[in-house]
Amino acid sequence: MKLKFECMNFYISVSFLILCIISFTTASTVDEDLSLNFEQKQALDKFKASVIPKLPHDYMKSDVYLIRWLRARNFNAKKAEELILENIKWRTDNSMDTILEEDWADMEEEYPFKLNSHDKEGKPVFLGAFGHWDLRKAEVTGRFPRLMRYGERILEEEEVLIRKLQAEGKMVTRTVIIFDMDGFNIFQHGCARCINFLLQFYSSYEDHHPGLMSKMFVVNNHPLVNTLLQPFLVSLAPGTRDTVVLFNRNRAEYSKALLKYIDYDQLPEKYGGSKEEE
Repeated sequence: MKLKFECMNFYISVSFLILCIISFTTASTVDEDLSLNFEQKQALDKFKASVIPKLPHDYMKSDVYLIRWLRARNFNAKKAEELILENIKWRTDNSMDTILEEDWADMEEEYPFKLNSHDKEGKPVFLGAFGHWDLRKAEVTGRFPRLMRYGERILEEEEVLIRKLQAEGKMVTRTVIIFDMDGFNIFQHGCARCINFLLQFYSSYEDHHPGLMSKMFVVNNHPLVNTLLQPFLVSLAPGTRDTVVLFNRNRAEYSKALLKYIDYDQLPEKYGGSKEEE
């Protein structure tokens, strides 16, 4: 594992050197994530010197991990250190290191998702049938805290999968999200507490999983969904907002867009690919 991280750090150093020599960055996500200019490399060195002795896990000490926290705070090393240390405390307080070992059978049945394909760059693809997630039911049964933790469990699974791919030598730093809004209705998803829940979850994402998402495709939108989403999208951090792409129920349109990022055999049939539903 240590050798893999050293290889990753070597890649970052090479990317930095190439950037200085030719001032050119490729369009791939991993190069965008790992290539630094001179000032950013200085900020990374300062950040590492200060924070590494305080980090509990080896994976947290890799450049590829630390850069995410720096980017989340515009390469302000002091603010990035505050953010990552707050995250470590949150992880300890909420037993995040063992969350994947908990029994989630009840939530997986009511709030299903898939994490079994990848895009053309090897990034994991998360597919959630959000239109069938009954947020209102979670609210009336007092299960919002459990649903929040379930959401954190999903994000943690994505984080662990990315680290696994990196340990295998694959240059992967983010995930792709597909939210299917088919089945959405205002009663199940549009209640005030449901909207507040989504805002809280987004806040947790920014605080504890910055830079995890490369692209979010929201498909099968009803016009009402787009109207409801606009205030939410405005509230997003610019780096997150730029990753969100909305599509209506025009399957041909969103299938064409998805196939630019995801190979035909990795995209489920209902979205224009050939991957069979499991």
